[in-house]
Amino acid sequence: MRYGNQQPEAPTHLGSHHLPLPPEWLPAEELAIHDDDDDGPTRAARARAAAGWTPIPSNEVSISGPTRQPTERSASPLLLEQHHRIDRPHPDDVRRESRRSRSSPSTEDERRSFVASGEVNTSARIEEERRERRAADKRLADELRAARAAEERKSSPSAKSDDRRPPPSPPSSHEKSASASASASASQPSASARGSDPNIEVAKLAQAQQAVAMAAMGAIDPLAVPVPPELGGPIYGWIRRLALQADLLGADKVLREAFTDLTSSLSVAIIYPGADGLWTLGQDDEIPKEATPIVAVAQARRAMVSSHTAVIPVVTSTECVAVILLTRNPRNPGFHPIEQVAAIALARESAAILHHLAVAHLQKASEIKADQGGLYRGEALEAHRTRGNEGVPVNLSPSWVKRAYPTLVIFILLAVFGSIFVKVPTYSSGMGVVMLNGVSITAPMGGTVDAVLVKPGQHVKKGAVLVRLNAGEQDAELRQATRDADAATVLYLYDQQDEMTKKTLTQALNKVDREKDRVESRLVRAKQSGTVSDIRVRVGSALQPGDQVLQIVEPDAQPEIWAFLPGKDRPRLRLGQDLQVEILGYTKARDKAKITYVSTETMGPTEAAKIVGTQLADSIKLPPGSYVWVRAKLPSKTFKTQHNTWFYHHGMPAKTEVKIQDKPFLVTLLPALEKYIPD
Repeated sequence: MRYGNQQPEAPTHLGSHHLPLPPEWLPAEELAIHDDDDDGPTRAARARAAAGWTPIPSNEVSISGPTRQPTERSASPLLLEQHHRIDRPHPDDVRRESRRSRSSPSTEDERRSFVASGEVNTSARIEEERRERRAADKRLADELRAARAAEERKSSPSAKSDDRRPPPSPPSSHEKSASASASASASQPSASARGSDPNIEVAKLAQAQQAVAMAAMGAIDPLAVPVPPELGGPIYGWIRRLALQADLLGADKVLREAFTDLTSSLSVAIIYPGADGLWTLGQDDEIPKEATPIVAVAQARRAMVSSHTAVIPVVTSTECVAVILLTRNPRNPGFHPIEQVAAIALARESAAILHHLAVAHLQKASEIKADQGGLYRGEALEAHRTRGNEGVPVNLSPSWVKRAYPTLVIFILLAVFGSIFVKVPTYSSGMGVVMLNGVSITAPMGGTVDAVLVKPGQHVKKGAVLVRLNAGEQDAELRQATRDADAATVLYLYDQQDEMTKKTLTQALNKVDREKDRVESRLVRAKQSGTVSDIRVRVGSALQPGDQVLQIVEPDAQPEIWAFLPGKDRPRLRLGQDLQVEILGYTKARDKAKITYVSTETMGPTEAAKIVGTQLADSIKLPPGSYVWVRAKLPSKTFKTQHNTWFYHHGMPAKTEVKIQDKPFLVTLLPALEKYIPD
């Protein structure tokens, strides 16, 4: 929360929440702004109306003088029901009125009324803590002066004259205990420095001087900063995460994340004091070259916070565990009071956890260092320390290894027996082509197709004209022969007794018959009744004698598959075996056909091409080798794919395979073992 004419800070994850602070937690310069703004009667009236101060909601303006513009305040999430109250006094007026009531004489009734109103609950406690700190600092200064005087008496030749001075009055028991506590918190010498060496007195003197100097600079005592309810949730959420860490490395990482989240700091460094000096789990450059401020903060157990830098000790009730350095981007606004309180409170609450983990970390490091160079391995010694059982063999293997080993052995045995008794089929594969029972119609002679008189799927009878070739020359010769025969017939009728005329007529009639046969040879007729399935020509096509024109199949003919399998598998092929057929270009189209014929001899690719015909030779594309011809009946005229049903057609290529034997899986992996395993 900000008062007066200050500019609001750029929003951070804490600043955006607008968590308010009570006035006693604000810096003195912010409270001093409002000291002289209002007159006495107004402040007195507001003080009498302020019974239990609470943060003012966001729609209220700050109570300020006429020279400042009112600024919006942050609303407290705990008191939204008082959103429309505007008669509540400003916290700084309550604070000044309480201070004035304690310093100025007042009657007993007024004092009782003032206490009954609950006005000075928080302020009195803060003032009491400040008086205690002043008393402790005064006692520390007295001890510093006594130590300096003792040092001067030892080093000065006039020590005897100084001894004549009357000794200072002995402190009370309460002062002795407070002085001892302050001295223990301000100075922590190492074990090697204990004794009557004068250097120890000088070190104590320097530590006491630093403590007094920091107290004079207005350092903050972490143990005197309470945790406001608004910050309790995020702070103790990080404390819970910190308590779940098992080692110092994880706790150090979580604590850095916590300070970065709560204060929006650019960098966070955690430095630990030790007997050998300062050390850290982060980068080596986190420890500054000039470590005097860090040592001073650790010895004085006080937090120093500037605008963009904060040095906060992590302290318990007896010692300093670590020192946290927070650095903010210089281009961003300085630390908000809420962020200062959050950082100091988080450092104090995490001290006990961090102290326990730091001690364990140092102890483990010392044990590991002591184990180096020994007779036994470090892992064995660590297991011995953790188990604590004498005479028990060291078990360095994880527990899952004990369970996995017998499981793996059983699995290997099952795999070996399974590979022996589990059979794997062996297939003979090759290419095939779909054939439909029928007859192929070929061209009797060469020529050009003049007309195609049928269509695919048309039923024709034996002798029907299918295709007519161009016969222009033959037709001309037939007409000429017919005219010659007519002329010879006229001469014969005129003189039937002339032998020459009779002979000429016979020759003319024979020529007409020959020309009719030539014209008839230009017609391609059906050799049997059936259905036209495949027409290979069209009008204008040039044909050679023997070229296939079309295919006529029987109406109820079942499709067959003609397959050519490797010749080495001929002894293991027999009639009745299942031939698996997969039509090329169709997925999940696999049918089983019964083998009806197996050739007795093998053949080469050229002979196989002659069997299927020159038109289908390219469909099977057999590489060089020896092959056996196999014919099998397909179960139906159609085959199914994923969602459709299709008809088989003559000449469709297919992949074929037939199971010829079963082998153990182990033999398939290691063929050399086949002779040792019985069939």
